[in-house]
Amino acid sequence: MKPQYELKRIHEDGTSSEAEITPVNEVSWQLGQSRRRLFGSVLAAGAALVALAGPADGASTAEKNCKKKKGYKWDGKKKKCVKKSSGGSYTV
Repeated sequence: MKPQYELKRIHEDGTSSEAEITPVNEVSWQLGQSRRRLFGSVLAAGAALVALAGPADGASTAEKNCKKKKGYKWDGKKKKCVKKSSGGSYTV
């Protein structure tokens, strides 16, 4: 025994009428066009935000590379990698 389905539109007052059936080919083409436009605009906006925002953690690539080098430190004022000072010498 197979289930039997009947497609109807039921209104708020309890009356019913035949449902409108639209061919899938027409709807899928229209949705596909709008999805492509939406995807393109979202992709462009995201790329612009990434370009404007810069690195997520605030440290530049040069700063990260400098911190990896032994004997060097990042000078925030000069915005460059400088050799660590030896700590000074004591004279008597």
